[in-house]
Amino acid sequence: MILVLIIGADVTHPGIESKVNSKITQTQFMLILIVVCLQFPSLAAVTASLDRTGMPFQMHIQAQRRPEKGAAEVITGLGEIMKSFITTFVTKTGHKPRKILYYRDGVGDGQFGEVSSKSPSSNFPPPRSSSSF
Repeated sequence: MILVLIIGADVTHPGIESKVNSKITQTQFMLILIVVCLQFPSLAAVTASLDRTGMPFQMHIQAQRRPEKGAAEVITGLGEIMKSFITTFVTKTGHKPRKILYYRDGVGDGQFGEVSSKSPSSNFPPPRSSSSF
């Protein structure tokens, strides 16, 4: 059986729906949106399996923001988070994972380039083996 480390990640951003009533102008709405995004951080969550069954897992949750821009879609410190997950996986199984499946949710077309340039593959060298499932 091939040991596979399964990782999932998502970032959620502050909503303004509950902070705004429906009787405001579009300009007022945009100003409120800017203030909310600058004041409140995004929340990033990453989870990873701990063994070959994929059932026990660990979580990493953090608040983050981009300086002067507010909400951040790129997960800050993802390389260190991944290293921690791999270390825990090795401790639990006694083996390095042969494959890492990384699922990333919630990335819009306009953010895809920025997020993919900072994906886990940019933090780790490609596998030495060309074998696949």
